[in-house]
Amino acid sequence: MIVSAMPWGVPIELWTARRLTVQVGEQTLHVVENPGNGMVGIPSLGSLDGMLFAMPSPVQPRLGHGFWMYEVDRPLDIVFFDPAGRAIETQRMEPCAAEPCQVYVPRAAYQWAIESEIDTIRVAPSDLLRFEGGPGH
Repeated sequence: MIVSAMPWGVPIELWTARRLTVQVGEQTLHVVENPGNGMVGIPSLGSLDGMLFAMPSPVQPRLGHGFWMYEVDRPLDIVFFDPAGRAIETQRMEPCAAEPCQVYVPRAAYQWAIESEIDTIRVAPSDLLRFEGGPGH
């Protein structure tokens, strides 16, 4: 049997990942929780708005504790959120074909990040990340 469609047009590589609806400022976004390897090997997000990375505790911005683009085939945007859910900043991440790759970190501690296709998420400083159904995820 061939399945031709899944909810939100989710690519097959993400069918088993948890899907969430979040608010960023006034935007409603359909995201998928990081399945473990980020965007490596994922050709597209389909109709999803992004991939959510939820850290168990705040991460301090230092080398090695950020995001990199090894074996990702296209540039992406990343939005970092502090432990209170406020947007810290957005960065454009460029593909990296060979290590060492640039590590992308925000200027302050973060607890969540959303990777998205370029210019998908419009965020203003201090916009709040809110999860459908209340705080947390």
